[in-house]
Amino acid sequence: GILRLCVGVPVILRKNDSTYLGMTHGAEGRVVGWQESPASTGAMIKLLDVVYVELSKPPRPIHLDGLPPNVVPVYSRSESIPLRYLDGTLVTINRTQVPIDLNFAITDFGSQGKTRVTNVVSAGKADTHPAVYTMLSRGKTAAKTVLLTMPQLARMTGGLNHSPLLIEFYDLAVLNEITRLKFEGCLHEEVSGETRYDLIS
Repeated sequence: GILRLCVGVPVILRKNDSTYLGMTHGAEGRVVGWQESPASTGAMIKLLDVVYVELSKPPRPIHLDGLPPNVVPVYSRSESIPLRYLDGTLVTINRTQVPIDLNFAITDFGSQGKTRVTNVVSAGKADTHPAVYTMLSRGKTAAKTVLLTMPQLARMTGGLNHSPLLIEFYDLAVLNEITRLKFEGCLHEEVSGETRYDLIS
């Protein structure tokens, strides 16, 4: 539960606080300061109240009174986490923390939609070729893409075989054919369904 901060450390926001200000889940920035207060337990511990983050690429310039350009306050919040022991006893843990994480690295899934000027990739344990594609395609140029570990060659050249992606491509082909037949007025009346799976079946 400890968030170790210093001025300048890269962070990523974990909650959608304000879409207008660009304070959305996954927004990136760097810490420029924080405010803290003593813990209510009486221990010699200080808790974060607010962390000031300079957003990297806000959708529009941000100017909040008393703060530098593009700096937003990220406030701490409390969350209740239910925990059930093996004997059935239910307890609740209350945790208060600022909803940010350190941002020195990001997963292939989390990197979707983001662009990196310098893209450092560790693809050695990527389990699918779409994952490798996602990692490599985050970089603006090949010249500034660095491979720390190479992907397994079989992931890149082994074909789809019976992967979930192959099934997805098959389903899309069937749905495309159904759409064509419906448009042309040739679809059999028994072909119907509320969901894609009902329709394909």
